[in-house]
Amino acid sequence: HVATVDVVSERASLDGCFNVSSEEEWWVGDYDAVVPCSSSGLLTEDFRLDAGAVVGATNLPFATDAAQDAAEARITFIPEGVSSAGAVIVDSIEHYSRDHFVDADPELLYEFTRETIRAKTFELLESAKEANVPPSKIVSDIAEPRTTDPIGRRFQAWAKFKSEENEAMRVADKHKADEIMARTMVAAAAEARASIIGRYASKAMKFHAQTPARPSPRRVAVDASALPGRVASPRRSTLSPGRAVLNANGRRSFASAAGASHWRSAQTLASAGTSAHTADAVVVGAGIMGLNIAYQLRRRDPHAKIVVLEQAPALGFGSSGYSTGFQRAYYSFDETMSFALDGMAAYKNWKDYLRDTDAEAKFTETGALWMLGYNQASNAAMVDRLARFGVGSDVVDADGLRGMFGGLISSEPMPEYNEAGDEVEQNLGAFSAVYEHGCGHLDSSTCLTDLLRACVRDGIDVRFNQKVGGVELAACGERSAGVRMADGSVISSGVVVNASGPWFNKLNATAGVDLSTTALPTRIQVGHKWIPDEFCKLPFVADGWGPSGIYFMPRAANNQLVFGSVDHRFESEIVDPDDYNTALDPDVKQDYLTCLFHRLPTLPRDGEIVGFSSMYTVNQDDVHPMIGETKVGGLWACNGFSGHGFKLAPAVGSLVAQQITGVRVGAWDTAVAHDFMGPYREPLTLKVKTHFA
Repeated sequence: HVATVDVVSERASLDGCFNVSSEEEWWVGDYDAVVPCSSSGLLTEDFRLDAGAVVGATNLPFATDAAQDAAEARITFIPEGVSSAGAVIVDSIEHYSRDHFVDADPELLYEFTRETIRAKTFELLESAKEANVPPSKIVSDIAEPRTTDPIGRRFQAWAKFKSEENEAMRVADKHKADEIMARTMVAAAAEARASIIGRYASKAMKFHAQTPARPSPRRVAVDASALPGRVASPRRSTLSPGRAVLNANGRRSFASAAGASHWRSAQTLASAGTSAHTADAVVVGAGIMGLNIAYQLRRRDPHAKIVVLEQAPALGFGSSGYSTGFQRAYYSFDETMSFALDGMAAYKNWKDYLRDTDAEAKFTETGALWMLGYNQASNAAMVDRLARFGVGSDVVDADGLRGMFGGLISSEPMPEYNEAGDEVEQNLGAFSAVYEHGCGHLDSSTCLTDLLRACVRDGIDVRFNQKVGGVELAACGERSAGVRMADGSVISSGVVVNASGPWFNKLNATAGVDLSTTALPTRIQVGHKWIPDEFCKLPFVADGWGPSGIYFMPRAANNQLVFGSVDHRFESEIVDPDDYNTALDPDVKQDYLTCLFHRLPTLPRDGEIVGFSSMYTVNQDDVHPMIGETKVGGLWACNGFSGHGFKLAPAVGSLVAQQITGVRVGAWDTAVAHDFMGPYREPLTLKVKTHFA
């Protein structure tokens, strides 16, 4: 029951509403909502509203702050800045998508506006409830940052999908129409700068996709949890048989390998009736992460149908193909150190891990020199930590460095200069570093080829040139039911793993998924040059001694020195994964070389410098990945590795496979806690923000 009121009574006569303009005490009616359509300052302290909510449709419906405060003590007020934003939204479309504005049917503009305002209203109510304050007090908290794409730019993608679905909606029944509407909003989120519009899409999607609709309680606007599509209770209280479950002490208990098939036989394949394509698990992305996850799932359940979807025509087009393949144990957290050692064990025993005597990738041991600016005491503490994990290492001073590498590596700190070009004193103390034994590298492309061969051998269906358009949701809107391809076809599955690297956010947004930390595709630049034989015996070196911020490592097989960044100043350019510069910038190359020639003073200056740019997906909050099931049931997040994903990948495959199936198989399984890198964890605290974590 919605009441409308206007100083010109006939203007408040709207379909489906009660025009109470002519009633003497219209404010005492027991309405779900009152919409004052005109006249700012209409509501004073004398108006004791009995309605459930006031929805602002004028500039300022309340005469004074005191009148608003008195009303909000009893009712819900939706400020006009949210509820009456239609003109601003349409103006934005006209400005940023002018051609589409001119060609669009007016009703389509209205519908986009309604959906956007509805979604933003849901977000406002939910945020207010969580903060336990009136909605009007939290409007600024839900405002998008200035870096966000204008709302007008989102109309084109929304209209595109809307037009494609219109015919289906005309002939479909109500249940199907609701589902189509949900998919339309989800698809718009993917197309229209997915990481931005995703927040809106998730709310609108839930509203439309909840089928059958729950009866709306009286005064629905008072409690955001009672809105259609909103579930007040936890998402689910039970898990499928064979899945990992929480026992009384809060720890996960695991099924045996004999019960592995339960995870798939109990899945709800909500879209199976609309598509001939089904799978027990769909992994999006055939990089080192996606292939390891598929491989580890299949190890636990040899009869499971695992499908891996890769948008590129072949292996190695994403971050994995450009990885240096370096392996090390030096990490800030014990859990990450353990995780890395689990991965390194697989790489050092690659043929055993893949059960393939023909696997070609080989581990090349180089050691690693960590010159990160820490003093002798801090480095000694790291040596002790590494020893507890069975890793040999040494503290190295300037004399030790000279003795180990014959003076090829200088122990002098990189000089620092002020704006005038004068060198400034740094007071860094005596040189100290850690040398870690057992580090090394593999060729990333060869690893991918070996891993693909093992997956195909084991019956995993790996498909290339397969672009995923979005996550397919079940009718309830709270569980994945597979993926919708870019061509509109659907692959139904109760388990979807998002291992799509830099495209991770775009896919998540189609399901309305936001995580507690933010990972963004970040441009990373790498160079390499020819080196004489004596430099091929150097270790991997991370140089943070003074304002340097580079790493370098030899590739003895072809006399190349590979060098890149370990400093945040080189790792801050956020890019569109589908459109970024893949060359090495001249200024960055010069910066790299200045640091490199300082650290290696006898390195020949001649010879061509070759370079490229690729991407890390960097967690902006703590440079650690987000791994685990999202709030959309059956949708797994696996991303944000910030440059150390390749080395962790075999352990990540084990972790995700354990989470999905609840099964450990012993060999090559990690024991790292499942929630340490969970998608909704609090950010981990780091002393220094670099991708070395």
